[in-house]
Amino acid sequence: PHCGTFPRIPLKTDVFKFGRASSCDYVIRETDMGDKKWLTAVSKIQCEIIKTDKGVFVKDRSSNGTWINGHKIGKVQTFLLL
Repeated sequence: PHCGTFPRIPLKTDVFKFGRASSCDYVIRETDMGDKKWLTAVSKIQCEIIKTDKGVFVKDRSSNGTWINGHKIGKVQTFLLL
């Protein structure tokens, strides 16, 4: 977690979705973002964490972009987590 009050989440499945939609595995709320203005930048499905035999990846599913340590992933692109 980088801001707000995101909890540590055990990832028990191979694909885990984050976003504002109720269909996500973790629904991002205003309290997670620290302020309502930041919540409005979160997409219904912001990103997915995907576990494969080649590693763990973040896939950007948003319209506003998903950033990892200052690097913009790019829509529908994946980023390897180390």
